[in-house]
Amino acid sequence: MNIVVDTNIVFSALMSSNTKMGQILFTDKTDIDFFAPELLLFEIEKYFQKLCHHSKLTPSQILESKNRIFGRINES
Repeated sequence: MNIVVDTNIVFSALMSSNTKMGQILFTDKTDIDFFAPELLLFEIEKYFQKLCHHSKLTPSQILESKNRIFGRINES
C-alpha cells in the first residue's frame, strides 16, 4: 500500500511516537510504502528548534527519530 505523508503527519510522529501514525511510521514490519515531497525535509529543518521545545525531547532524540522516519519515506 502507498501512503503520502505530509509535514503535519511527520511532525506529529516526531512529537509523540505513541500516536497511531507514529506507531505505523516507526514500525519497520509493515507493507506500507510512504511518500513525501522534498519540501518535507526543509520544513523539518526549519522548525527543528520548535520540535525540540514542544516535544520536550533532546535534539539528538529528535534527530534519531527523524532519521528513522526518513528511512521509511520515499521522496516523490
